[in-house]
Amino acid sequence: MQGRDWALVIFTLLVQMAVGSLFALAIFIFGDPTILPESVIADLNLIVLILVPALLILGLLSAIPHLSHPGRSRLAMGNFKKSWLSREMFLGICFTISSLILMILHLLDIEPKNIQAVLIGVSMLCGVLLLYSMSRIYMLRTVPTWNTWGTPISFFLSAGLLGTLSLSLAVNIAAQGYAHTEASLTAMGDLCHIFGWTSAILLSIQLFIAFMKDRFLIWRGGVSRESIQLLKQRYPIPGILRGTFGFLAIGLCIIFALLPFSNTNPGLFTAIIMAFLLALTSEILGRFLFYASFKSSGI
Repeated sequence: MQGRDWALVIFTLLVQMAVGSLFALAIFIFGDPTILPESVIADLNLIVLILVPALLILGLLSAIPHLSHPGRSRLAMGNFKKSWLSREMFLGICFTISSLILMILHLLDIEPKNIQAVLIGVSMLCGVLLLYSMSRIYMLRTVPTWNTWGTPISFFLSAGLLGTLSLSLAVNIAAQGYAHTEASLTAMGDLCHIFGWTSAILLSIQLFIAFMKDRFLIWRGGVSRESIQLLKQRYPIPGILRGTFGFLAIGLCIIFALLPFSNTNPGLFTAIIMAFLLALTSEILGRFLFYASFKSSGI
């Protein structure tokens, strides 16, 4: 794996976290946001709607070191009909613009429900297509370790996992500093339970998919088997650490799913932060191994 490929690790994960965070917020908004106090909902929207474009901008900036000629990157958009890279760039711009508009409308306190719903719907559509386009870039016939069903599934799982954990943190941050009724404490506790179990399930599936993908590539033989065997020889520690951090994160997700909500007891918030950091580290290591598995076959 080349040094500048780390830029792609950071770029893909930041973009996927941004898409997942907006999706998690959209599901909450289109669900039943009235279960939380209005002050908490307002702060939650503010946190997420600032976080999403910030992650996107950081992701775009992090991708610059990967480009041989950054000034010519605009030329990559000229082949939208045939190039998944062109589609990724176009959809990334659309998703960034729509999320920036949502943030500005919120900051200016201009939030008619119909406009917000349309913009969130457009952003969600752009986000789904962006993740799909991002995964299709790596579905190359000449790179058998990438050209599997595991690549798009893994990208979408990363978005869902990091987005859910980000919203879990945002809810707890938004709830700080307010006096809550018994009903609102129960509602936020129920939300944290859902977020915890969802995160644990998504991360479990992610690790299972990674394991099954390796077994499939070894079974397929040829260059696929050689790539996995060489990867395990070169990078045995990252693979072990990925699984270790992942299982620890799953355990913490289950713990904060079972803990009662309290904005005065730091135990729940600490568990969520630790789960997020461990899950993120596991995802970084997994994405590192993904790029390190590159081995071309044929022309």
